[in-house]
Formats: sequence, C-alpha cells, structure tokens
Amino acid sequence: MDTIRKPLFKIFTAIITILLLLNAPDLFTQWVNQPTPSGFNIFSCSFPSAQTGYVCGYGNLIMKTTNGGANWLDISLPGTANNLETVWFLNDNTGFIGSTNDSLLLTTNGGASWIGHFYAGSDIQRIQFLNSNTGWFTSNNLYKTTNAGLNWSIAANGYAENFYFLNENTGWKTSYSGGNSALVKTTNGGASWSTIHTTSNFRVMYSIKFINENTGWVSGYREYIAATTNGGVNWVQQRDMDNSVGLYNIEFLNALTGWAVGDNGTILSTV
Repeated sequence: MDTIRKPLFKIFTAIITILLLLNAPDLFTQWVNQPTPSGFNIFSCSFPSAQTGYVCGYGNLIMKTTNGGANWLDISLPGTANNLETVWFLNDNTGFIGSTNDSLLLTTNGGASWIGHFYAGSDIQRIQFLNSNTGWFTSNNLYKTTNAGLNWSIAANGYAENFYFLNENTGWKTSYSGGNSALVKTTNGGASWSTIHTTSNFRVMYSIKFINENTGWVSGYREYIAATTNGGVNWVQQRDMDNSVGLYNIEFLNALTGWAVGDNGTILSTV
C-alpha cells in the first residue's frame, strides 16, 4: 500500500506547488526597459489605465503615453525650472502634479494645460488618491483631502516623503539613512506607525505600492525591486542591478501589470 501512496503523494505535492506558483506571479515578475525620449531623471509615474500613463521629473519634465509606454510624448510645462516630484491621475484626463515650488497643479484635459490648485509652503514630494475624493500628499506633513482636493488638512505631523495608502486606515511609508532603509506601516490613518521591514547594503526603498493587504512591491536604489505576498513581512527580490540608478516610483494596476521609473530617464515595465 505504501508503494502506491508515495508516488501519489509526490504527484499531489507537485500539483500543489505548480498551483501556488501560478497564483503568485508577482514574485517572478520580469522587468524590461521601455524606450524614452528623455535622459533626465524621472521621479514619478501614474497609469490610470493600461494604455494611458504619465511621468514627471527633473525640471519641467512631463511625458505621456497612450499605448502602454511603447511611445512617449513630451508635454513638459514651459517656463519653469522647478522639479516635478510627483504625479497622480484619477482618470485619463484629470490629474495632479506636485512641484518643488511648493505648489500642487491640476489638469482636467490630459496634461494639455495646468492650473495652480494648492500652495503647501514647502516642496511637495508625493501624492496619491484612493478614489475621486480621498487623497493625500506629503510636504513637511502628511495632508489629506476628502473632497477631491478642494480642501486639505494635516493628517499626520512630520515629513513622510514616500508613502502609499490601501484604504483610509492602512498605509505604508519609507525612511532611509545612509545605506539603510525602513518600511513602516499604519493601521489608523497615519496617527501612528510601526516598522515591518528593513534593508541594508544600499538596498534603499524609495517607493511602495500595494494592490491588496498582502501583495505589494518596493523600488529603490540600484534599480532595486522586491515583492511581498504576506503584507510586507517577507520580501522576494525581483531586480538589483548593483548600479547607481534609483527607481523613485513604482506603480501596478494589478498583480501582473506594472511600471517603475527613475534616474536617467529609466522606465521599466512588466506584464
């Protein structure tokens, strides 16, 4: 009887292993370089859909794609030398950009024109919207809106450059010092934070994206990308080029489709 059970057990184990791998594609993601017309540093990206996306960066750099990143159109803001640090689009046409001139800018026509929306008093480093009404941005503090940006209030004191909120209570942010980096988490809307993951040896985390409570990614220095499927407790490295290129923003639409952007006009994509 044992001679029958052992082969069956091995077959059953193999099937379970294959099913687990098929249901965790984010851990085995392949990243490829996309062509870009810019050699300037790119600090942020936003893809409201699989085909339409925006990036922003050094100086007045803004670029737009309508074919998933195969081609990019330069729609940079004229007449400014300020860095554009962060971009977030609610849909293909309506979006925000944060600048080092302390201003949050708004477009409602896909980047054809921009208007001043909010003055923060210090550099705007990161913006994210949970839905069409609720969003956050970081400056010297973490600011929050619940009415599509008409009004902003301080949600948490202190500087938090890189963050991502999954819902109004659960979010993550990164901090770094020298060659070390820490990922911290909040479950009360940013009122308090606890450390859940640290890195060393210059695997510095610059950006975070979660698509649910368990599945997420970080990107950072040396083209470092890592993924988690248990809420950030454990991480699997997907990319590390051991160079000086930083990936400042990572964005995913789902478990398969994502982008990461960084130094020297770097744009990476995965499907």
